[in-house]
Amino acid sequence: KEKVLIITSGALGENLVEKIHSMAHVAAIYVFCQNVDRHRGWAKRWSKIQHVYDDIQPICRSLISVIKEINES
Repeated sequence: KEKVLIITSGALGENLVEKIHSMAHVAAIYVFCQNVDRHRGWAKRWSKIQHVYDDIQPICRSLISVIKEINES
């Protein structure tokens, strides 16, 4: 019943997401990179990817929101 939230780099994420996306315990995936435009394209194919970010603050805010949702369900 536990959920996993993943933060990955763009380069690693491109290969990692394909392997983990279907796992039920993966609740959300965040891509943190410096080249947002490069990674946004492939990231759109995966529904568990919340967004591609180049700043950590929006990731932190989203994590708080997702954790709250998980805890309430």
